[in-house]
Amino acid sequence: MYLHKNGLTFENGFSDGTSISADRLQVSGGPAITLFRVGSSVNRLGRKLSALLQAELNRLGVQDIGPAQLMLLFTLRDGYSAIGDLGDQLGVKGSNLTYYINGLEENAYIERNISQSNRRNIHLTMLPKAREICADIDSSIEKLSHQAAQYHERGDEIAITYDTLLRLEQLLCEFSGQQD
Repeated sequence: MYLHKNGLTFENGFSDGTSISADRLQVSGGPAITLFRVGSSVNRLGRKLSALLQAELNRLGVQDIGPAQLMLLFTLRDGYSAIGDLGDQLGVKGSNLTYYINGLEENAYIERNISQSNRRNIHLTMLPKAREICADIDSSIEKLSHQAAQYHERGDEIAITYDTLLRLEQLLCEFSGQQD
């Protein structure tokens, strides 16, 4: 049986007792999983990731940046070099973004480049110090990812979860009238 609501399709009747309705998911007699619970869980996951990144920075002896700035470096490495794009990807705006960028620039992690064609466009470039820290953190995260994969029966669960979170984000943006 399929349930349709607002363009979304849910399949009902899982073998483990999971049932789905339009506004909640019930897993084997546990508490109902609402959008609020999902959001709270994602928020906790973000805080735990931040704590993990801080521990890794401490292990590496890096004291001049924090987890939020490290996430900015990873986002920059992934190809987002315009300041506005970085802010959108990280969910950081205005003075906080400026503060992070200033700290990274002062500590020789990034360099600002003003576009010759449009002087209002500022792009950021990672310097070797930033690339080195990202590579060190990558190796630690890779070990963690390998350990996490051992706890899952299906190797694609993390990818499915990520895809689902992106779709939920899009749905929330559409519902609230915001753009991506």
